[in-house]
Amino acid sequence: MRFLVLGGGLQGSACAYDLLKQPDVEHVTLADFSENAGASFLPDDPRLGRATVDFSDSAAVAALMSEHDVVLSAAPYYFNVALDDDAKEAGVSVIPDMGVAPGLVNVLAAEGMRRLDSVDSAKMYVGGLPQNPVPPLNYQVVYSLEGTLDYYTTPSAIIRDGKRTVIDALSEIETLDFNSLGTLEAFHTGGGASILPWSYEGKVDRLEYKTLRYPGHADIMRNVREMGLLSDEAVNVKGQSIVPRDAFIAAVSPLLTRPDEPDLVVLRVEVTGQ
Repeated sequence: MRFLVLGGGLQGSACAYDLLKQPDVEHVTLADFSENAGASFLPDDPRLGRATVDFSDSAAVAALMSEHDVVLSAAPYYFNVALDDDAKEAGVSVIPDMGVAPGLVNVLAAEGMRRLDSVDSAKMYVGGLPQNPVPPLNYQVVYSLEGTLDYYTTPSAIIRDGKRTVIDALSEIETLDFNSLGTLEAFHTGGGASILPWSYEGKVDRLEYKTLRYPGHADIMRNVREMGLLSDEAVNVKGQSIVPRDAFIAAVSPLLTRPDEPDLVVLRVEVTGQ
């Protein structure tokens, strides 16, 4: 089969790397805005091709997709719109949320609930963290910082008292202990629960997803957000129209990008019931 990976960042490069380790994969095309995209760990493999494409050019993207059997999208989140009815009409299978969170963590929670006759609660916790945290944020970029900040500003869909509702991101901080890492903090973020709040409304009393970070991270980011630095509404700065979030990403991303520093993933799912 011929695979197309949209997005040559850390996640897209990892997708291409994994595909190239499969002997029955005929070809992998890594497509990105930049012709130089792709992490340094990608192998020198004749099956790996590259393409330059503007993801906002739907005709160009569609033409590129038509040359492949399977498409994996690691493009920025705002390009990944799930068009269920259109996909069905076109006879195309679309599988969203194929990461860790949303993704694996939701599968584990659903399986935990399936094994019980009645479910009281399902709680999902995930964090991508540096092994060697550096203050003040104790965080490093493991995928798009733009996507991370979207999680920090988008309300989180949860289930409380059997009913679906939304709650503010970066709220309801709790602490959890992990043997190898010590104490981490957990707080609500948008998107991690995927469609579970819709699928299990009325079937479970409580369901929620929280992001894990080293202690103190949520308070700092909440203050940053409340000062308007994560806003996507443009402001005038010395006669120039500037989007605060774009300026924040441009200033902070180089400080949080440490390609030579190892990271880790922490994941915990707790399902209780009878």
